[in-house]
Amino acid sequence: MEGVDLSYQRSNFLEISVISEIRQKIEEIDSRCKGQVGEDVVNERIKQLAYSKLLTQVYGKDNSYLVKAYTELGISYLDIKYCQQSREHLLTALKLNDTKYMEDSSKETKEIQIRILLNLAEGYLEEDKLYLKKEKNEEKDRKKLEEEENERYRKIDTAIQIAEKCLIMNQKMYGKDHISNADIYKILAKGNKKLGKYKDARECYQHMFDIYTPIYENSTELAAKLYTKIGKTYYFENK
Repeated sequence: MEGVDLSYQRSNFLEISVISEIRQKIEEIDSRCKGQVGEDVVNERIKQLAYSKLLTQVYGKDNSYLVKAYTELGISYLDIKYCQQSREHLLTALKLNDTKYMEDSSKETKEIQIRILLNLAEGYLEEDKLYLKKEKNEEKDRKKLEEEENERYRKIDTAIQIAEKCLIMNQKMYGKDHISNADIYKILAKGNKKLGKYKDARECYQHMFDIYTPIYENSTELAAKLYTKIGKTYYFENK
């Protein structure tokens, strides 16, 4: 055929085939990692990030692949208590998604923004939990202890601020009674308890109870757990 560049067609076909194969590999990784935790999952997510970089940096696809890859890798690190590595990757995902968030106000973009932020908040609280375990076996001078305590409270406060931002975003999308708000209230409750803000923690548990009750009205076990948490925080609030 006159005027048809066959070499261009072949190269274009090859590129499409490679992109399709990379996407398939990413989907396979997602499938293998779903519901799994461990170092093997981290290694799989590292591969996913490498594939995603190929799609965006070599083949010019949008940043959504990178956002997802950094997010999933950050969460997989958090699952095995590697809090610093988790935060580094989640912050990268947040930076990439922030740029997209300004241009795209789609529900999907907002949902992943909330997911990134919630796991960042969870990471700060998990880091504090690990710090408290480690602290029991270490002797420190008073100045160092004060510095670490100040840094500890700063991180917990950051976690609370992040979770509060998530709650506002989530409520705007789904309403105040949506079940997804319960996970955010749970993080807020944990953070406020750590800071000794028992009234705020109790109110968060109460919100969880109010959300869950219409959905799981026959679950006496869930109700009992939340009543216990409400009761404990009420006790410390009035101690």
